[in-house]
Amino acid sequence: MILETEGCSNDRKWVVRNLIELRYKLELLKENENQSIQKQENEIIRNGHHFVLTKTQLGTSKSQLKRCDMCCGYVTVLGLVMPWYECSDCRYVVHVKCVSATRRTCVFVKAGEQPDYELNICPEITLLEQKYKCFECRAPIIYNNVWANPRLCDYDGRHYCVSCHWQDEAIIPARVVLHWDFTRYPVSRASAQLLRIMQNRPILNITAINPSLFGFIEELALVMKYREDLLLMKQYLITCRVALEMNLLWNALDKRQNLLIYPSDVFSLKDLIEIKSGTVVTFLESVLNTFRQHIKQDCKVCFGRGYLCELCIGKVVIFPFDENVHVCPVCQTVYHKHCWLHKNVCTKCERINKKRAQIESENCDVMDGEERLVEEAIELDEEF
Repeated sequence: MILETEGCSNDRKWVVRNLIELRYKLELLKENENQSIQKQENEIIRNGHHFVLTKTQLGTSKSQLKRCDMCCGYVTVLGLVMPWYECSDCRYVVHVKCVSATRRTCVFVKAGEQPDYELNICPEITLLEQKYKCFECRAPIIYNNVWANPRLCDYDGRHYCVSCHWQDEAIIPARVVLHWDFTRYPVSRASAQLLRIMQNRPILNITAINPSLFGFIEELALVMKYREDLLLMKQYLITCRVALEMNLLWNALDKRQNLLIYPSDVFSLKDLIEIKSGTVVTFLESVLNTFRQHIKQDCKVCFGRGYLCELCIGKVVIFPFDENVHVCPVCQTVYHKHCWLHKNVCTKCERINKKRAQIESENCDVMDGEERLVEEAIELDEEF
């Protein structure tokens, strides 16, 4: 079946994907032999969607009703709820009669294949370049019909018909990282689903995209500084027996564990939205105060891992996350910032280099002695 398709084509890609999903489903069936056949019949895989048959009762208001993404009709008829299929990954909804005509590829698949945002602000493609057809369903679209005018998606810059563009509004990542603009703009259904799925993914490296943003947005620069301190404190807490028993690190962060995994200048779109609202700064200040109290006051083991400034022979213990300190980029030793600026030398690095030079000198002397012994042995052998 695979060899019948053209190499490196979309057809071959989908054939391989469907075969993998069917094989995975077969393995699940073998593991759950008691699972009802009816439940399996209620699941369909099409265009990357994992459709599940749903019959849940909905509210009566229009805001609570679901609409078919294929035909735009509601899933109710005369107040009666009809069964429909809903993708468990992207929440794509279709009538039972419309599932076979599904054209849109699951955005969960697209997010996996291209896990990056479009970072150009509305890269508009003209209707002429689209041949006056909807970018998704390829239906003809023209401007002579007021109701069916082509609709522009502000995220990908394509034009869509009214069936593929419902005037959903979303925050555009490119406008946020380039202009700090959190205004909601109209986007197509596919783009709205894609942005919703990728909203929690930390893939926006502000330093690489727009480093000047830290200079204009004080809250953003403050959050990056707090995250740098958090990563420094992590080195103390992950090796502290008391902190591990208390599960201090994860309990304090609650559902924001990604702050400990990714670099301090990498954010998700949700992070930037919360920074704009001011909730992140307050949360991080509370977490840092908790960690700082454990390291400096409550735990003697963590406090014992602090540093004494070797340049001024100070008696006050300092830590790399303190204010007005300098951390040596080579050996990670901590000094007072004013001491470092005055002497600009790392005493620990000097000791290490001196010891290394001494070892190399001793090794050279040993090698020279061995060479002399070898030469003497050769001379004795020749005389003999």
